[in-house]
Amino acid sequence: MIKFFLSFFCCFAIYSSDFFFRSQMLCIESHGFVNLARIQRMLLQNNGIVTLERGTFAGMKHLERLDLSRNKITRLDSYIFKSLFSLKFLALFRNKIQHIEEEAFHSLLQLQCLDLSENKLSVLSEPIFKQLKHLTNLDLSSNSYLNISSHVFTGLDNLLTLMIKKAEEVNLCSYQFIHLPVLRDMVLQGTPITELHSKTFQGLPLLKTLNMKYCQLVALPSHVFLPLAHLKSLLLDGNEFMHLEDYAFQTTNILKDLSLGKCQMPTISQRSFLGCHLNGSLDFSDNKLRTLPQLPTLSSTV
Repeated sequence: MIKFFLSFFCCFAIYSSDFFFRSQMLCIESHGFVNLARIQRMLLQNNGIVTLERGTFAGMKHLERLDLSRNKITRLDSYIFKSLFSLKFLALFRNKIQHIEEEAFHSLLQLQCLDLSENKLSVLSEPIFKQLKHLTNLDLSSNSYLNISSHVFTGLDNLLTLMIKKAEEVNLCSYQFIHLPVLRDMVLQGTPITELHSKTFQGLPLLKTLNMKYCQLVALPSHVFLPLAHLKSLLLDGNEFMHLEDYAFQTTNILKDLSLGKCQMPTISQRSFLGCHLNGSLDFSDNKLRTLPQLPTLSSTV
């Protein structure tokens, strides 16, 4: 029955730029859309798709947008998107993806946005994004405990925004983001972070916004933000800081916003702010401060 409907819709939509399909299909067969070569946008969200066979999207060289969100896909095999040379947007959020093979995104040379949020990803160790030279937005939010190797981000030379919000937990090592040379915005809000190393943010010279709200951080090491030469907004609200080392907020540039609201801090050491350059807003709201912190002069020049 599914094969019949696919054939019918393929004939119906062969001259259309859009293709919409909703059913309870479990599997899309290889070459299932071979007659839809002119399609530019395909929406397959909210079906019951569990398996994508290799060759499923064969011949769809003009496809620019593919939405496979809200299905039950469990894995992405190598070359599963082969021939989608024009694809710019790929939505895979709210599936059950646990494993991504290293060549899964092979051929997606024009891809700009990839949404893998709300899946079951845990260990990411292979350079699975290495083909995505034009990717600018990557969303890994709301996955399982994420153990991410620094090699995972190899090849993402043009990534501008990285989202890892509300994962169960993430382990960040030294030089974690060394392969993201032009990243501008990083959002880790709501993801428990076991530990920050002094060199975690090495290799991010153009980062402007770092959102680490509600990450259950209890400590900040010295000089942890020093490599972020263009950082403008540092958002750390809702953490549980028990210890801030000397020079924890040292920066080489001028911050516009530093936010430490709702961190339950009874005191703040002035030595944590040595070397901090701030010319904008400073937020200590909703803490447990009994006295105003005696901070050093937060220089407006470097």
